[in-house]
Amino acid sequence: MKANVLNARPTSMYEMVEINSRDIVIPDAYKRRLNTDRVAKIAAGFDECIANEPKASQRDGRYYVFDGQHTIAARKKLNRNADLPILCKVYRGITEHDESLLFAAQTGESAALTPSAKLRARLHGISAKRRISNKIKGNACEPMGQPPYGYIKDPEDPKHWVVDEEATRVIRRIYGMTLEGVGTEQIATQLKMTATFCRCQFPMLR
Repeated sequence: MKANVLNARPTSMYEMVEINSRDIVIPDAYKRRLNTDRVAKIAAGFDECIANEPKASQRDGRYYVFDGQHTIAARKKLNRNADLPILCKVYRGITEHDESLLFAAQTGESAALTPSAKLRARLHGISAKRRISNKIKGNACEPMGQPPYGYIKDPEDPKHWVVDEEATRVIRRIYGMTLEGVGTEQIATQLKMTATFCRCQFPMLR
């Protein structure tokens, strides 16, 4: 996991951007819950000269904060809970997967994350990466996962499925028996007794 975190670090320099707090998104999927006691403590000793700028990722036209949500809340508290411009370190080219891993790897002055918070963030990162991968495959019309019963992978192109002729005969036989009123248990029994299919190939029919 450490290697993944290192790979998730921004490859380009950040840019200091002043963003209105109303336009800052704090992701619920992997961020911990806001600790009001900590917000009050930060606000009580807040010094603009030494305060760390929140870190945000700009993607999909929005700003997602992965470090500094309590600092943002403290600034709003000092501003009578009204939105205000906040100077942030903005990184571009970071995915949701990267954000969650960077959040889980927080160090320095950030409050220590509990093991459960780290795990939740990392799992979300893995899930986000999988969603992105599936979306790319879907847009490219690539099948995902193993072929369903009745299809096999094309020997010449694993990304393409072709009809399994042997399975097709079995499916037609099942369909025919169903139309004749044969029950599912009787169909299963007859299929187990036949040699027209390989049980190791179709484990659901064992």
